[in-house]
Amino acid sequence: MPAGSRKNGAAAPIGVVLNGHREGRLLAHTLDSLTLARNYAAERGCGVDVHLILDRPDEATVAVAGAYAAMLASCQQVSFGNLGASRQAGLACAHNDWTAFLDGDDLISRNWLYDAYTLAAAAAHPRDTVFHTEMFVGFGAEVFFRRAMRSEDPEFDPLCLIADWFFCNNLFAHRSVFERCPIEPYDHEKGLGSEDWHWSCQTSAAGFKRDFVPGTIYFYRMKPPSQSLGMQGGLMHKASRLFTRETVQKLAKHEPPSGLAESFNWSPAPETPRLRREIPAWVAEHALDQAEAEAQLVEVARFMKANPALRTFPPRMHYGAAEFYRRSAPRLTDAPGKIAVFWGEAERIGGPYFLRRVIAAIREVRPSGQIVVFSEADCLAAEAIDERYHDEDVVVLDYAAARARYRIPPTYLAMLTGRYFLQFDFDLIVNVGSMALDEVLSRFERTIAHRCGALVELLPFLTFDRVDPSFDRIVTALPHRALFEHRVLCLSETIRDFVAAGLLGAADVRFSRPLRRRVKDALRLRWSGDRARMADAYEAADFSVLFKAPRKEKRRTPPLAQGYRDLAIVVLANGACLELASVYAAARAAGAMVYLFTLPAHEASLRRRTREAGSSLVLHVLPSWTAGAVADALSRLEATWVAVLEPGALVTTQLLDQGVDRLRAGAGQGAVIPEAVVRRHGSSWELFQLSEGRISIEGEASVLFGALDPIGAVVFCALGENGALESVSRGASASMFPNIVALNASRRKSLFVAERALVVNCLGAPWPEGEWTKLIEPLSLAEAAAEAAPS
Repeated sequence: MPAGSRKNGAAAPIGVVLNGHREGRLLAHTLDSLTLARNYAAERGCGVDVHLILDRPDEATVAVAGAYAAMLASCQQVSFGNLGASRQAGLACAHNDWTAFLDGDDLISRNWLYDAYTLAAAAAHPRDTVFHTEMFVGFGAEVFFRRAMRSEDPEFDPLCLIADWFFCNNLFAHRSVFERCPIEPYDHEKGLGSEDWHWSCQTSAAGFKRDFVPGTIYFYRMKPPSQSLGMQGGLMHKASRLFTRETVQKLAKHEPPSGLAESFNWSPAPETPRLRREIPAWVAEHALDQAEAEAQLVEVARFMKANPALRTFPPRMHYGAAEFYRRSAPRLTDAPGKIAVFWGEAERIGGPYFLRRVIAAIREVRPSGQIVVFSEADCLAAEAIDERYHDEDVVVLDYAAARARYRIPPTYLAMLTGRYFLQFDFDLIVNVGSMALDEVLSRFERTIAHRCGALVELLPFLTFDRVDPSFDRIVTALPHRALFEHRVLCLSETIRDFVAAGLLGAADVRFSRPLRRRVKDALRLRWSGDRARMADAYEAADFSVLFKAPRKEKRRTPPLAQGYRDLAIVVLANGACLELASVYAAARAAGAMVYLFTLPAHEASLRRRTREAGSSLVLHVLPSWTAGAVADALSRLEATWVAVLEPGALVTTQLLDQGVDRLRAGAGQGAVIPEAVVRRHGSSWELFQLSEGRISIEGEASVLFGALDPIGAVVFCALGENGALESVSRGASASMFPNIVALNASRRKSLFVAERALVVNCLGAPWPEGEWTKLIEPLSLAEAAAEAAPS
């Protein structure tokens, strides 16, 4: 009888819920690792059942599962597309007393299941405890070593789960734990994910303990997000009982003992010696043992040997974020209809005087509902405002103190801000140049828009100054508002026109001349030192225009220019697509169609932004962000000429006009690239130039080794056998597609440069290290170097 199989039809003590998706042959390594663990337990008299749940698997994964059918207690195919729902389906199949989870491409040390079972049997409260491996070791794209933390550890604070995740579903627990606290499915469309993070919060709120099993390891394979069901950016874990007012009030203030942890305004740095312990030698021993199932784990042992000074990575316990939420959450009521006021660059137009008038205007249209001010003014100003409105149901959250005193970094502050919206009921956001709102919407736009769909903004600028860093930051962030019912009030007609063009009709953008006049008068009096008259001037300003109903005027789409009506501009839109307005204007001037190639996560946002663009703009959703998916979509375009732009690129009509003329003269052969590419590099810009003479001398080696890294945009003929789409590395990133076309043209000696044509990339995001080597599959780097070398 195979080890771990059932006797007389009875379930084994341990059931492993194994979740598969599109792992292919990697699933075989996981099943081999499970076989080692089952045999180890069976030798000690403990049976293990394996329940395999395949959620929307590919053919390769199904084939692997079939080859291992003899070791499976059950195998079920589902179509949830949701790891949380898949885990619950696995629990429904597992009638074992104890349950462990394993993902379809990870591995475990062979002693994990049996040692967890024996530790649970000896525990004082086994049915109220969730067990984890002592070590969580990453391998593959990255090697890391993380040590688990017990919930009874004096440094553990459950509210730290607000900012970062330090428990995962490499767990072992009694089945009754999941009956009392089920795993809930996530909802990516609403910006909600991380079912294991959410379950950690729920179980912590319910009082379950966390413990780890000494000497055990979970080997976590680092992989791209496209190969994972649950891994996706821009998501937050769902609202949890852990972060309600009642739970927060019950939790005692976390005061780590002296000598073990610092005060609440301290965050453990990666180099903190006290939390970074030496990696035990048995980690390498287990890695080499598991190399029997996955040879790549030999690299873990080699990595440890080559880096003897390595230390374990500590759990990310940010006490500052936890303490800020502990002090602020009880002040927010559970009543619905809250209004969030983000007060950032308001000092430009009057600071606290201006804020009082905005609050008064809100109260005119919203007599009830708690107002929560997220203040980025200096701490003293925030305290004064808080005292002024203490009895008027206005709460001020001092974000200046959050950054300075509590030392909360931008990423964690965005998580903290999003948590307020998930736990409390807001129905309106009023923003005045807030950096905190820009940060949270750039990361979690779907999450916030799902909870609060109305956004009103006042741009605190009287003059158009594109060089002003604050103006640049605010305008750059505006496309991240596409999912909201968005209203923007400007104090300058020029700014109004600029913003309206950039948002392509996705928002109601207004200019108020009376308000501009009042604000200018107030600022003039402020600069003169006449504070009393300045306050009177602000009192006379009518801020209610912020909340008036939007106009119903229908925007007219300008007609197509007389140009190349058979030209298609393809924008690779993997994100907010900040450049969309500029590209659309260039397309209108050239008489071209615009196609947005994007991913499902960005579809709703882009559809909202482009709803008034008409039939001259088409949105196409790619199944994956790969060059192969782009090539397949391009093959279906009905256009003679195609210009493909990388994410963030702004194209000029010179490239479009010269590109088509040059290709038409050459019977459509080859490809055309710009003469210069300007890319944002931090706060500065970099210029890359290329000429046809340089290409003819250096050949494609110049393309491979940085001269065209990247080129920004390329124009080529979509018809005929011109070789533009040959040798496409289908697994390369879609962002590399312009370079792939240029490389193919270069190999055919038909890559041309459009003189005086410029492409500006406003994102400036570099490719990941080593990605450029994936541009062309048939040509190796050695062959490229040999062809480029002088004879």
